[in-house]
Amino acid sequence: MRIFHCDHCDNLVFFENTHCLRCGHLLAFLPDLMEIGSLDPDRDGTWQSPHPAAGGRAYRLCANYSGSQVCNWAVTRAATTRCAKRANSPPPSPI
Repeated sequence: MRIFHCDHCDNLVFFENTHCLRCGHLLAFLPDLMEIGSLDPDRDGTWQSPHPAAGGRAYRLCANYSGSQVCNWAVTRAATTRCAKRANSPPPSPI
């Protein structure tokens, strides 16, 4: 199992975490980096990761993250609205 840490406070986080339990920052899986990264709000509803490898890229939360809270992936601004994991799946139906 891979170990991840929050970019802001270095707290241990797990793949399923959506927020750091120590500092409260939003977390998301960044598939272009294959890392869990913390996110800071940016302009136009996008997010920035302080991860050094992110290089200032802007991210958007997967539509299934922001709409239904069933995905923890972020996608680059230029990507589709849903992550590659869910791009071919229909949106989950509300319970």
